[in-house]
Amino acid sequence: MRDTYLDTSKGILIFLVVFGHFLERIIGWDNETNRILLSTIYFVHMPAFIFISGVFFKHKDIFQKVVYFLSLLIPFQIAYVLFDSIINHQISFAWLIKPYWILWYLVGMVVWTILTPLLKKIGYPVLISIVLSMLIGLSPIDNYLFSVGRVFVFLPFFVIGSVYGKQIIEVLKTNRVYAFLGFLFLIFIVFIVKFSDIESSWLFGSLSYKQSDVGMFEGLLTRLLVFVISSLGVLSILAITQIFKTKFVSLGQHTLPIYLLHGFIVIVLSHFFKYQDSFALGLMMSVFLSVNTCLILRFDVFEKSIKSMSSLLMKSIKL
Repeated sequence: MRDTYLDTSKGILIFLVVFGHFLERIIGWDNETNRILLSTIYFVHMPAFIFISGVFFKHKDIFQKVVYFLSLLIPFQIAYVLFDSIINHQISFAWLIKPYWILWYLVGMVVWTILTPLLKKIGYPVLISIVLSMLIGLSPIDNYLFSVGRVFVFLPFFVIGSVYGKQIIEVLKTNRVYAFLGFLFLIFIVFIVKFSDIESSWLFGSLSYKQSDVGMFEGLLTRLLVFVISSLGVLSILAITQIFKTKFVSLGQHTLPIYLLHGFIVIVLSHFFKYQDSFALGLMMSVFLSVNTCLILRFDVFEKSIKSMSSLLMKSIKL
């Protein structure tokens, strides 16, 4: 039986994913108002989505889960690279060593699925995952390669979701006071973004401290602060879900096709709509396109097609 509360949360978050990508492509980060909006979204939407992924994680059939995520990653990596080469009239071999744009999450799911049971066996999984997320920034390797930076930076959210997620959600959804506090904290994040001028790369978790041109102490402190703010942001999003009741349930039940396919739509439409000089027009267009993209991709035909393709690939791998 599906959990409508979690489906609502997932629906809100997948809309924010699509909305954020349209805002990036249509308006861009150079517009100050859009920078504040985008940074606020990025502080919470992927950490929260990964947290919920951890909540759903079960400690069985690990190999099958890994194969499943690879059966999505490989064909969509090929599809996006080919699509990108057609749109931009050139092919980049850089995509051989890193997942294409939105597909880093699938790489993360592979690694988190393998690591989480191991961390639980070792003991203190949450603490160790946080330490790993801090230490990856000290590595001499390019943290952008294979999305290794993002995978480890966001690891704690998956682990916390797996270990404590259900208990946390049960507490948050029982009292409207938490929704009010969550709303206040999201406003607080807006002010943090406005007055801190934090670089977007810290929210992506994609660069090492050296790549971010900061020293060890500043890098560790900044990443820790971002983690704390994002963690409270996750709690805020989960708490305010109760306000929306079941309005986003349909989207939350079809996050797979929306996640995997919206990138194609964003890439195409963003070539026709550019509003770097008009935030208001860009915002309205981004909302309009995001809503319609989500409403179209939630149809069962898209999810069934993706799952059928995945099943065929999984069978061939097992053979």
